[in-house]
Amino acid sequence: MESLVSKFEQFLETEDNVTLSNNSLDWLTNARKKGIAHFAKVGLPTPRDEHWKYTNVAPIKKKEFSLTNTKEHDVKAADLDVFRFKNLETIELVFINGLFCSALSSTVSDERGIVLNNLSSWLAEGHQQDLTVDAGDYVFASLNNAFMSDGAVLHVADNELLEKPVHLIFVATDTEQATMTYPRIDIRLGKNAEAKLIESYVSLGEAKNLTNVLTNIIADENSQLEHYRIQEESDAAYHLANIFIEQKKDSRVTSHSVSLGSAIARVDAKVNLSETGTENILNGLFLGKGRQHTDHHLLVHHLSPHTRSEEYFKGILDNASRGVFNGKVVVHKDAQKIEAIQSNKNLLLSPNAEVDTKPELEIYADDVKCAHGATIGRLSDTELFYLRSRGISEEKARALLTFAFADDVVNRMSLVPVREYLERKLIGQLSSSDQIDDLKDLI
Repeated sequence: MESLVSKFEQFLETEDNVTLSNNSLDWLTNARKKGIAHFAKVGLPTPRDEHWKYTNVAPIKKKEFSLTNTKEHDVKAADLDVFRFKNLETIELVFINGLFCSALSSTVSDERGIVLNNLSSWLAEGHQQDLTVDAGDYVFASLNNAFMSDGAVLHVADNELLEKPVHLIFVATDTEQATMTYPRIDIRLGKNAEAKLIESYVSLGEAKNLTNVLTNIIADENSQLEHYRIQEESDAAYHLANIFIEQKKDSRVTSHSVSLGSAIARVDAKVNLSETGTENILNGLFLGKGRQHTDHHLLVHHLSPHTRSEEYFKGILDNASRGVFNGKVVVHKDAQKIEAIQSNKNLLLSPNAEVDTKPELEIYADDVKCAHGATIGRLSDTELFYLRSRGISEEKARALLTFAFADDVVNRMSLVPVREYLERKLIGQLSSSDQIDDLKDLI
């Protein structure tokens, strides 16, 4: 552990490291110092920690990663077409190995009270607005505070509507030295503001990268945000994400999380419903194959009366993969007349696949409507027999039933081109290459 701390401290002291520039900003300097101090104190989590009981990040400790310090790459615009959404016009910001690439991004201008910029440029302008997040016990969030270097800033002023969705594409390439990146995404919506934002995490080749991203969302009174995150990095990558959401009166935030890639993928979401009338919806889908490990930990605090939250997650595990779901809702004292719904359903396609699910409710108010449930099962023999009796092969029948199970989550997304993109991805993962066209026809 000392070697890791020493490495991080060494990076912090390197003035010419491009990823750690702008240390002249007092708030940024303090964030870096506090982040590294917290990590030095607690270190990487282990299975002895209750919240990491089923997820062992020891393989990350054994790997040699370096912080990205060069913008050199050979990625072309056409290489990214496969990650774009057909028939959806977006404002696109592209990051290669953690660093912003203006040549592959849309032209961005700040107008009508809407600030949209990449973080490194925003920091270079000397902004004094503190983007530090109170990481609490989230050690990887602390590391992001320490090493945030690039990412996106989206600030929408009162009464403004961002008409086009923002699409952030974080691309990892198969570099000789495995890289670690710390994207920071800061989203702030003013009163009555509206926006849609999509995060995509993708790989070109078998990239062996570590992504540690933090998305911070602050939604003011009566604002609305639809947020998507699609993680499809290589099976050799590691992906760690924190999502912090703070909601004010009558705001509505919907966040969709789809996890398809990485050797180890972990998403921690923390939501504070701070004022009355707020609504938060967390939808999620995770697919595991081979020996992939996917973990979602959700924590929602109902801090005021007349608030509503919903967690709807599904997992599909094949081969020797493992999934983890922990959803916790805390209803604080005097947070009366709230509604909280949790659901986690899991499908095991192999006798060697495993899922650990734990929905939790912690209630300190007496006039509430709360429900939670979890299921783990296999494909129905009855439904398989029905499809087989209609002349559908067993392989197609299994793929069709699995697709229907997953598509239930996808259909909860309002952006149709994103739904269609994910459906194509699902069909590709659930079918052999010579079955894909036939399965599309059946669907």
